[in-house]
Amino acid sequence: MSFVKRAVLYVARKRGKTLTLFLILLVIATAALSGIAVREAVATAQLNVREALGGTFTLQPNMDDPSKWESREASAGGVVAGTQQVFTGERITNDLGERIMGEVDGIKGFNASWSNAGVPQTLDGEFLELVGDGEGDLADAFLQSYGDFGKTVSLTAATDTRFDAYFAKGYLELIEGDPVRHDSGNGVLVSEKFAELNGLSVGDAFTLKQSDVYDSAELKDTDTVTEVRVQGIFREVAESTAGFSGWSASNTMYCTYDTLTSVRPTHKEDGFDQITFHVDDPADLERIVADVEAGYNGSDDFTVSADNGEVESVTAPLENMDRLVLWLVAGVLVCGAAVLALVLTARVRDRMHESGVLLSLGVPRGRIVGQYLVEAFLVAALAFAVSVPVSAGVAQGLGDGLLEYASERGAEGGAGLGAGGAGRAGDASGMTVVDSSSFGLDFEPNTNLTDIRVTVDGRSAAIAFGAGFALVAAAVACSSAPLLRRTPKEILGKMS
Repeated sequence: MSFVKRAVLYVARKRGKTLTLFLILLVIATAALSGIAVREAVATAQLNVREALGGTFTLQPNMDDPSKWESREASAGGVVAGTQQVFTGERITNDLGERIMGEVDGIKGFNASWSNAGVPQTLDGEFLELVGDGEGDLADAFLQSYGDFGKTVSLTAATDTRFDAYFAKGYLELIEGDPVRHDSGNGVLVSEKFAELNGLSVGDAFTLKQSDVYDSAELKDTDTVTEVRVQGIFREVAESTAGFSGWSASNTMYCTYDTLTSVRPTHKEDGFDQITFHVDDPADLERIVADVEAGYNGSDDFTVSADNGEVESVTAPLENMDRLVLWLVAGVLVCGAAVLALVLTARVRDRMHESGVLLSLGVPRGRIVGQYLVEAFLVAALAFAVSVPVSAGVAQGLGDGLLEYASERGAEGGAGLGAGGAGRAGDASGMTVVDSSSFGLDFEPNTNLTDIRVTVDGRSAAIAFGAGFALVAAAVACSSAPLLRRTPKEILGKMS
């Protein structure tokens, strides 16, 4: 009888011992397979976060350079009213962004942005309702006292909202229509809440104008009325706060540069505040930033920055979780290996008389050890096969639980970044004016970015099963050491 057939018969006959070995191997395989699957899911989530948050850099005008500013007379109604500081450096335009994309490899897209305020009205000149009127808020009440300034919303000019900071980071999600691009004409994006409140849908038209607080002898708010149409509707995925309820995410609108300068014509020549570039591979970010700095920092007109602070705060729970999974799987495997070795050693000891008889009959030691190995492999194969569906049910729960545990002990996430970027200059009187930095939103950390989807795939199973069979082979070899060292006479004499 071959040793393989003897192994099959032994496994079938000794059901109690087979079940014990099966359960031990099932626990080891499930823990190993779940751990590997969770770690791969964590690695995928980390890559997604780095692509969304870490694969970007920003180019802004260098407004800290005094040589880029000059004093010019400010007039009102043909009368000199003082002087104002004017930035004379190169302006940020859509053409600049396209030029950089064409010259530097590895950039997949960009969005140039600038934010300001505008008043939305119906085609008949009636004010549209804002989401949350700020009643009871002192700051809102103060702004409400300045003409129709309390009716203003945040308007962000964009060249491609797909690469806007809030959309790219998952804070906002386009649910209807198309994104706003450089050539979108009078198309605008509005929030789902604003659209529902005012009965707007994609294709509907309304108007925007500047607030009457900016009226002058040369320019009245009625001169800036600009008709726009709803090109898309977005949903707020994350909670956020704003300095003024009218400039909240729910009341934010995205439009083209031409639309915003039609609403605020005095800023027509100012250009965008910043360009945010998104790279194909976050690993290339340092090289790409260096290339852009080399080509565009020579004139000191621009500054280039890549801030990874938000990436680190968002990925901290994932990194903590990865360490937890590693230690958990290592602990289970070490304990499982020890228990497995003890169980197999006990099995070999119980069968030492049988082994002595086989040796005395001339059966080679290799075949006896081979029988033990086949027995263990048969049970292991069954346990590993069952562990696949078991792990599929366990792994997601394990991942979610460990992520929650790691998040509670990890660093708290930072606030979101504003889409507007740098602000504009103060006016001639030295007073602070409303600029893009005033429209920045503070978003709660987007936990959707760190959500993990754990799947047990063929690669995870191959790694776990390969390691499992190696562990079983090592345990069988160690437990068979007494058999390999003794002669049949020593074995049978000791047993008698």
